[in-house]
Amino acid sequence: MLFRSGMMMRKQLFSAVTLACLMTVQVLPAYGAALEMAPVVEAADVEVVRAEGLEAAALRAKEILAIDSTIWDDFTYDSYDSGSGQRWSLNWRQSADEDQRLSVTIDEAGVIRSYYYYRPLKVSGLAAVRLAQAQQHADAFLAQVAVGYADSLHRLPEEAVSQSGDSFTFMYQQQHDGIPVADGTVTIEVNRYTGSVTSFYVNESVACGQIDWPSAGRVITAAAAERALLGEIGVELVYLGAYDYGTESYRVYPVYRLARSNQVIDAMTGKAVTLTDNPAVAFGKAYANESAAMDSGSAGGARLSPQELAAVEANSQLVSREAAVSTLRQAAGVGADYAVRSAALSAGAYEKDRYIWRISLQSGDDRQSVSGSVDAQTGQLLGFYCYDEMEPLAEPQSEAQAARAVAAFLQRYAPAELAASEAVETAAAAGEPYYTYRYQRLVEGTAFPDNGLSVSYDGRTGRITSYQLDWNGSVTFPSVQEAKQPGEIVRDMVKEAQFTLQYAREAEGYRLIYDFADQSAMRFDPFSGSRLNWQGQVYVPQTLPVYRWQGAANENAQRLYENGIYLNEADLAGQRSVTQGELAQLLYRSRYPYAEASDMTAVYEELNRLGLILQKEAAPNAAVPRQQAALFAVRLLGYERLSTFSDLFVYPYSDPAEESYQASVAMAGALGLLTADGSGHIRPTENLSLNEAFDLLYRALSK
Repeated sequence: MLFRSGMMMRKQLFSAVTLACLMTVQVLPAYGAALEMAPVVEAADVEVVRAEGLEAAALRAKEILAIDSTIWDDFTYDSYDSGSGQRWSLNWRQSADEDQRLSVTIDEAGVIRSYYYYRPLKVSGLAAVRLAQAQQHADAFLAQVAVGYADSLHRLPEEAVSQSGDSFTFMYQQQHDGIPVADGTVTIEVNRYTGSVTSFYVNESVACGQIDWPSAGRVITAAAAERALLGEIGVELVYLGAYDYGTESYRVYPVYRLARSNQVIDAMTGKAVTLTDNPAVAFGKAYANESAAMDSGSAGGARLSPQELAAVEANSQLVSREAAVSTLRQAAGVGADYAVRSAALSAGAYEKDRYIWRISLQSGDDRQSVSGSVDAQTGQLLGFYCYDEMEPLAEPQSEAQAARAVAAFLQRYAPAELAASEAVETAAAAGEPYYTYRYQRLVEGTAFPDNGLSVSYDGRTGRITSYQLDWNGSVTFPSVQEAKQPGEIVRDMVKEAQFTLQYAREAEGYRLIYDFADQSAMRFDPFSGSRLNWQGQVYVPQTLPVYRWQGAANENAQRLYENGIYLNEADLAGQRSVTQGELAQLLYRSRYPYAEASDMTAVYEELNRLGLILQKEAAPNAAVPRQQAALFAVRLLGYERLSTFSDLFVYPYSDPAEESYQASVAMAGALGLLTADGSGHIRPTENLSLNEAFDLLYRALSK
């Protein structure tokens, strides 16, 4: 953030009366007019300008939010320039209850950009507020605060609701004439115990004032946009890599991705354009296709302990410390006067049995230093960086001279890797003889961007100042001969990620574009067209299932759902037997609401660690006898130790449970987790139905 006078302004004001007294000018008739019309002023006058805007901002915020200054009587503020205009961060406390805090960010147009309310609560367990009630509170707050643009916001569906801590989170998407605004979202959090709105945030792309919206009457068709996507932006077939921490192995997989992820299709012309002054491009889309980092000379590996180092040196034929230092000195063009400040042998980040020397050199006058890395098995230079204050040459080196020097360097230190790479970037610093060259690895014509070389050359001193080799020699590259054609994969992309007509914000206003509605995981399997996550596995959207009941809906199931405790399956028949795997999902999410629970191996491992379902009891496809469900519920409540004292319990039911379950069944019945019929039958050996599973868990968590 750029602050108007180069520093943050903070003032402590004690009441609305005090605030008004501090102002030296009248309240502005037009909000923010002083800022728009104020000339360049001296430092002493800046305070006046700020005060004028502050008074208008504070009064506007108090009006919209109905802030009572007699209660919220402790006031501070920050004033800053957001890049899109002046903003004020207004902060209130209560003298009577200093733990309560209220913060509001408001811009010079009088639009509230964010709101935060904090009150410490000592509560836990299931929500006291139902989802529908929380939605009503969020909608009412939106109508109150989103002055002038609330009608353009549409709440996203229920499956998009999430829980963050003690809150329900609702998202609203802005639309104009039924066309969504890209990244035009408003987020509201509602405390699930009190129903209070605790936060409100307006994305920068949301249009809050009078907008000259471009007409959608002459936009190209969706089919034409798809053709433009293929022709103007295109897709590229590349290899990406991901480290599997479970198997401790690095795997390379092929994907199709957008060739230019920072571009969109202009809906009027059908041409590819880069949006200007758009936060989504600057911080999101430009990095949407980035892959996981690879092991390299500079990549982090664990430093070996003295004992580990001794073992490695005793059992491996490694390059000596002295040889590695010599290689680094030669490559960096420094002599023996550069002393070794540190030299440590480290394990490679991803590849087993790989060791790397990481070395730091320092000149005698402490003005120059070099840090770098050398492969301890092969002696190959992996990278270095020079920090120096070398005297410049009489005449700076030309770009042609730089190119020849870099080519000679790479031929010496990485000839094989250079031969297996293609140049992807040659950049020169504006107005300076400083050049950067970057190459990426090719595997039978297909790029592997995670591997490659980069070199920087300073033409002022005639020296290579940095070098980096990222290369994995022990990976397997799957064949891509049977990959789909680009046109086929584009159709898959359009279908999976919703290539739609949108309004997008730019510096000059809003533009009609075609772009993907869902920017997450824009990589696709080249053979099946399936969407992939960053690990190269089939992408599973993080949305909640919408239950479709066969028969009457279970109210307790809905209550659990609202607390992030649900089944992955959408179609539910309440009378059928629940499987242990389904009950395991519910138990898992009772501890970790909204957590991914598709990997049943991981779910059972965690439940075993928690002591809820032991490893020897795991039977994910089996039905669950009611007596076993009683045991799981007793464990969930932390009462299992009591159940071991069987003489404490009287089994009151007509139908006996197995001896090992009798105490658990007795406790479950006494607590109302399981119910008996009028004849005193609790049916301990019968299978638990799906409806009964929801009821059991809800009752247990309500205790």
